[in-house]
Amino acid sequence: MFNIIVLLTKTAVVATFIYLVRRMRSRLAGPQERAHFAFLLAILFFLLFSQTLWEHYLSFLFIPLACLLAVPQCFERLHGWLLALLIAVMPLQNLIVVRLLQSRFDLDTLTGLLPVLIIKTLPLWLAWYMLLKYNDNIMCFYRRGMQGAR
Repeated sequence: MFNIIVLLTKTAVVATFIYLVRRMRSRLAGPQERAHFAFLLAILFFLLFSQTLWEHYLSFLFIPLACLLAVPQCFERLHGWLLALLIAVMPLQNLIVVRLLQSRFDLDTLTGLLPVLIIKTLPLWLAWYMLLKYNDNIMCFYRRGMQGAR
């Protein structure tokens, strides 16, 4: 059952990124914007598609988050709260928190691993959700933000 869930999740991740790359090609005109967005997609794809998730890998999430925070006029208040939640759950990736969970739960069973799994992958699920739900706002970042950076 677990292998089926992994396969379905990976298929959904690949489909999401195919969709976003196609949107990027039709929505972003400049080569700089396309290259920058493709770089951010590559970072997120690596994190979402990887079988192993070490807490130091999640530091790569700060690169796309910094870009989103750079142009706040592209995001409404709700998006800001979601972004704040994403940043707030990042410290839960700390090894001390994981060790605390190990002491509280029996990690030899799938049921015992579930709380750790949820906490460890929550930043990625939130980032994936933001990418799907607010990709128009992310494109806005490139139309507004990258123009000012030239």
